[in-house]
Amino acid sequence: MADGRHTRHSWKAKRMTRSKGFSILLLAGLVFGCSACGFRVPNTNEFFGTMTILCLLRSPLCFDCPYAGSWETVDTYRASAGEASNPTTMVGSGNRMFVAGRGTVGGTANWVVRTSEDGFSWQNDLFYQENPPNQSFPDAIIEDAQGSVSASGRTSDGASLSWTVLQRSGAGSWTVRDSYQYTPGQDAAPLSLMNFGSSTLAIGVALTGSAPTHSVVRRTDDGMNWSTVDDFSSAGTAQNSGQKLFLDPFGRGIFLSLYGESGGVFQWLIRRSVDGANSWSTVDTFSYQGGAGSGAVPRDMAADAGGNLYVAGWFYDSGNVRRWIVRRSADGVSWSTSDDFAYTAGQAAQARRIFHLHSGSLVVAGEGLDGSGTNHTLLRRTDDFGNTWYTWYDYAPPATYFSQANYLSRDATGALFMAANSGPTSANTDWIVRRLACR
Repeated sequence: MADGRHTRHSWKAKRMTRSKGFSILLLAGLVFGCSACGFRVPNTNEFFGTMTILCLLRSPLCFDCPYAGSWETVDTYRASAGEASNPTTMVGSGNRMFVAGRGTVGGTANWVVRTSEDGFSWQNDLFYQENPPNQSFPDAIIEDAQGSVSASGRTSDGASLSWTVLQRSGAGSWTVRDSYQYTPGQDAAPLSLMNFGSSTLAIGVALTGSAPTHSVVRRTDDGMNWSTVDDFSSAGTAQNSGQKLFLDPFGRGIFLSLYGESGGVFQWLIRRSVDGANSWSTVDTFSYQGGAGSGAVPRDMAADAGGNLYVAGWFYDSGNVRRWIVRRSADGVSWSTSDDFAYTAGQAAQARRIFHLHSGSLVVAGEGLDGSGTNHTLLRRTDDFGNTWYTWYDYAPPATYFSQANYLSRDATGALFMAANSGPTSANTDWIVRRLACR
């Protein structure tokens, strides 16, 4: 799936509708449906209601399309020959797309943002180091309804990493809005961003100098002044790391995924706030409690048109083999496993990202090893609210090649975009953006 040499694949889709939560979706459609009018609106997992309500109203802008064409590569980028360039996050609004990641030059990672106004022509919008020649790289990027773009990531002073948030308003320049360490001289990293009304939240991991590390949520109401609103560490654990923030479009609160680790065992935790990020409680705890190296890690969150919430990630089975897993909740409190998947028995598989399609279907991006050790890039999909899943896309790179899908997004036409990296090794890859047209 990663470059223009790869075989094109056929796609199929199934139409599905459901009336549950209609009134909420109607409100979401009215609030966020301005994309149909030519205005830019956020286009993230939180705002799936727009296209669902357009489908229900039988609008020609309903993007319940068959995706019957083939993937095409629309951007191939490498900051330096023989080194790794890797897009890790993406956001789209209208026809404009932003892809953020790292471009390595001389062994040092640089913070890169590339942008396109049409999905085909791409250019660097940002190539950044906070303290040259030390590394800088992003983990998340979002856009608000006013067109301001925020990116969170890590910047190094040569001794430690600082939690950093950059923002660009309109056509202005990028400005540092938050620079944070839980303990001076100790690493901190914001891995996810989320808009919440006029506020922005960031979640990540912060080191304290001794165990445990902390999962931290920080918030700003004015874009410049930040404060910590959740500081979590499981009793006795060595590591805690916040992974993803998600605003439930059905009004059941703000959710975050994180893992806590102790003795090599990782515990999957979902926390929720029902008072605007002021207080938090844990609503799901999941892990396979085997030996060292077992457990589970929740990576990404999404919702479907029926009101179900999903978390995608991986867990380690009884043989300490990593397995792809998706968990689901109808109410945000009670959770169960929706998809437990291994591409090949006894070989590792993991889910990285989960994304809603306009029809309300969901697609999960990840990878799985085959019997020869080749890492396949996989998309798995559900069209029946998580009851059954099928492999929608399966790409096997050339033997010994490295290939990985990192993020999914779409533009106002309904086209689906995939950010990936591919190359002979993980240290020698092209930054790839691929597009699947809505036919």
